[in-house]
Amino acid sequence: MTGRGRLNEIREGRFSGYVDNDFLFLVALAMPATGQQQPSEEVLAKQTQNPVADLISVPLQNNFNFGAGFHHNKMIYLLNVQPVIPLNLSEEWNLIARIIMPIINQPNLSSSFGGLVPSTTGTGLGDFNPTFFLSPAKPGRLIWGLGSTFTLPTATDRNLGAGKWSIGPSGVALTMHGPWVYGALVSNQWSVSGWGDRAVNSMLLQWFLNYNLPDGWYFTTSRLLRRTGKQTEPAMSGPSPWAAASASCSG
Repeated sequence: MTGRGRLNEIREGRFSGYVDNDFLFLVALAMPATGQQQPSEEVLAKQTQNPVADLISVPLQNNFNFGAGFHHNKMIYLLNVQPVIPLNLSEEWNLIARIIMPIINQPNLSSSFGGLVPSTTGTGLGDFNPTFFLSPAKPGRLIWGLGSTFTLPTATDRNLGAGKWSIGPSGVALTMHGPWVYGALVSNQWSVSGWGDRAVNSMLLQWFLNYNLPDGWYFTTSRLLRRTGKQTEPAMSGPSPWAAASASCSG
């Protein structure tokens, strides 16, 4: 797998990612929406796991991707800053804005052969991925949201992004049962313009499963499938890991 392909796979992970030796730690900072009382730690933790919750939150997802590169001896570091901002449209509907802002440190993943092969080294911002969900303000047992997702060519280095403006539909559905939170997110994007050398036609399907512990801690696991053109493949190899996460309240 090329360095650009591996990086794209990691960046597309919404909750967690995995390669042969990947480590992820997630921290979520949350703040109740205006006029709401501060929730308990248990309720807060579950709300931060809900992509369409009426709660301002800023999950920080740290990915340490070991075993990258031609000789599988390099590490790509990716920090996803993922603010979630709810907007109350009416008593029945909310508009949820979710933005994934990747910060990437990628070493050179292959030999340069005396400069004949371009370097893949890059440190900086990746492509921003905002998504907007229309969601019921008072959902039942099934929590859901439908909307649009975009990819903006904001990468500060050509090796850290696709160089394409992309757009497509997105949807999420989940439920909460006791300490468990589980659901799935699906989206498809097509490129509409840009300077990248490859057109984008990418479908993503991700399921997630979380188990909540006392004091705002929880375990989370996830699996991401990607379809590019006519090929469907797991975006990460190996089994789906459990990662530790914590939620804290500010304000």
